[in-house]
Amino acid sequence: MLLADSVREEVEIGAAPERGAPDPAELLEALGLDALGHQPPSQLSAGEARRLSVAAMLAGAPDLMILDEPAAGLHPEARETVMSLAAERCRSGASLLLITHDADLVRRHADRVVVLREGCVVADGRPVAQGEATCDRCRPAM
Repeated sequence: MLLADSVREEVEIGAAPERGAPDPAELLEALGLDALGHQPPSQLSAGEARRLSVAAMLAGAPDLMILDEPAAGLHPEARETVMSLAAERCRSGASLLLITHDADLVRRHADRVVVLREGCVVADGRPVAQGEATCDRCRPAM
């Protein structure tokens, strides 16, 4: 939910430099939003609004980040920037809950995967590489 009158203000509202958060201006630049700083968030495209919400979250240096389908509506470069910024926050001790259907995103960025089907956990473990066996019965003995 975007509430501020401008893109820049949206990122500055919850900025927490005392917690080691990135500078709001640097976040806007990294996410390709710096030229839109004075624009109202309501005038952004869906992809721009998604990147703005990530910038606003990261500016607060959260201990827990929840990204729901972070790749939706983003071009590949923006997707990688979002995930890179989230990974950087994780290196500072934060946790990331990534909700997605994008198996490639999971393979490249997750260290644990929980698969749900109709509200039930059907798998829980490490992500597997493309083509790798997905269960203990299928894995070769070591």
